[in-house]
Amino acid sequence: MQTIGVGIIGFGFMGKAHTYGHLNMPLFYNNLPFQTKLVGVCDPVLSLAQDAKARVGFEFATDDYKALLAREDIDAVHICTPNALHVPILIDAVNAGKHVYVDKPLAVSAQQADEACKALEGKDVIHQMAFHNRFFPASMRARQLIADGALGDILTFRAAYFTAGGANPTGAMGWRQRSALSGGGAIQDLGSHAIDLLLWLCGLKAERLISETFTPNPVRQDENGNPVQVTEDHSNMILRLENGATGTVEASRLRTGFDDMTRIEIHGTKGAIVLDLTENDYLQFYDNTLPDSPMGGLKGFTSIYAAQRFDAPGGSFPNAKQSIGWLRAHAHCVYSFYNSVYTHTPATPSVFDGAKIQHILDTAYRSAQAHTWLDIE
Repeated sequence: MQTIGVGIIGFGFMGKAHTYGHLNMPLFYNNLPFQTKLVGVCDPVLSLAQDAKARVGFEFATDDYKALLAREDIDAVHICTPNALHVPILIDAVNAGKHVYVDKPLAVSAQQADEACKALEGKDVIHQMAFHNRFFPASMRARQLIADGALGDILTFRAAYFTAGGANPTGAMGWRQRSALSGGGAIQDLGSHAIDLLLWLCGLKAERLISETFTPNPVRQDENGNPVQVTEDHSNMILRLENGATGTVEASRLRTGFDDMTRIEIHGTKGAIVLDLTENDYLQFYDNTLPDSPMGGLKGFTSIYAAQRFDAPGGSFPNAKQSIGWLRAHAHCVYSFYNSVYTHTPATPSVFDGAKIQHILDTAYRSAQAHTWLDIE
């Protein structure tokens, strides 16, 4: 059995989420022809890396990611740092011959994302973005229905990602609210997920957009009590796809009552889907081809129970009928990447896909400043 050595760069919240996938892969997936080994963990706060080594079982801990990249027993690395560091580390990693698994968004600008794509030219490495919302069974079932033509021609849509993290005017300042580290605000952090999921489900490219932003509390205090400018906390976007379909994308940290909600609605000539990841056991499907008489016939949204119905080798543990959670999609995203590493076939969503999303995000910010429609470059 092939063993793939793994290094985790950044052991905050997302580093733990990625590590979870490795720890559970032998349980979730039966009879894999490969296994992963957690070799190294890196965090700029050395004590955090050392604690991860002691508790999780990494072989070594460091605060220098280049020391991790120098290890011959590490084949692939996860980049779980603040956004501004994704591309510099990615470039060093691919130059060191490592496969790369990158958290979203890819970069802090379209220019930086293009640098990542250029660095991959001619490199024999596998690369994938951690757009994990693609990897819920309900999401994959929705994609299948749309690809099979169940919705007909896509007409309109709504994509939304809501949290309430910015609603409190005296709330703590996080790195995701600092443009220097995040590259933006709600559009970068939340909109990247919503846009990727929408376009992947539709199977269409984005063509044009117009957006506006809102920040009711533009200045907050950092951990030292100093005033810091906040990047936007709310964005509304009208997005037009290549087939002419037009809809909205909302990304907001101001939605009081929503701790974390991603919802996609897609409407076509033959039907519609509603995917709400706060209820990710289910996919709502409306079949517009059913007769509407007598008294409405059989028309109406049907709840498709997706739960944990992953294709083999997943889906046996936990049982396919049991409720699914947020981390399970992360684990399947990690599995998908390492299966591609094992088979040495291109992974998806790739860094190139991440770069396309970054161009949309950049266009949204430019549109908000110019107050006009812009073509997506």
